[in-house]
Amino acid sequence: MEIIRKADSGTQEPFICRASDNQTYYVKGGGKTNRSSLVNEFLCAELAQAIGLPQPKFDLLHVSEDLLSETSPPLAAIGHGVAFGSLERRGCTLLGPPQISSVPLALQQKLFAFDWWILNGDRTDWNSNLLWDQGASSMAVIDHNLAFDTELDLPTFLDFHICREAWRSIDLASSAELQELFCQAMRATLAKACNNLPPEWFFLPPECLEPANVDLAKVQATLSRCESEEFWRLP
Repeated sequence: MEIIRKADSGTQEPFICRASDNQTYYVKGGGKTNRSSLVNEFLCAELAQAIGLPQPKFDLLHVSEDLLSETSPPLAAIGHGVAFGSLERRGCTLLGPPQISSVPLALQQKLFAFDWWILNGDRTDWNSNLLWDQGASSMAVIDHNLAFDTELDLPTFLDFHICREAWRSIDLASSAELQELFCQAMRATLAKACNNLPPEWFFLPPECLEPANVDLAKVQATLSRCESEEFWRLP
């Protein structure tokens, strides 16, 4: 309904918008965000929800051409069409090392395994992409646009992930429970989520004639690693 302003941070240049439910969202639109990043955001949000990771409410939002025609050029750069929206969580800060010990150990372990599952190396000590609500002592995961990075190597991930210390104390029973949870989520969620991807995300804007760099086969291959026992034998 309204493009309020550009967000203060974010490599994909999200915009703060008011949607038809009168809620405020951080919105990544087709004009400033590449297609594979939008696909990553949506699929990872669905998977995170399926395994019970806390995150802001998310949705697909439609930015109309009529709205853009009434908007200043800097804000109209969001582009028209279907965008990914993450509900604004007011009063939160970015979680850093001083707060990580307040996050339950099991939740840290699940988040660590999730990020290795989706090959997301963008969750480090001082760039955690985790919202922290000090009053509620709770965190929420955000920003998965850099997921499915096939160049991410395990030593780098083990050295820099913000929850690396928590993983080192996981036991075999907890690891087995996570494996079952992840496999169930993949089977129940992935096909449904892929089928709900906006068709326009498979083509380059604005004309949507040329194919975009969206590789769902690579996504499937990446996620299917959770079925292997070797995947869970992290140092």
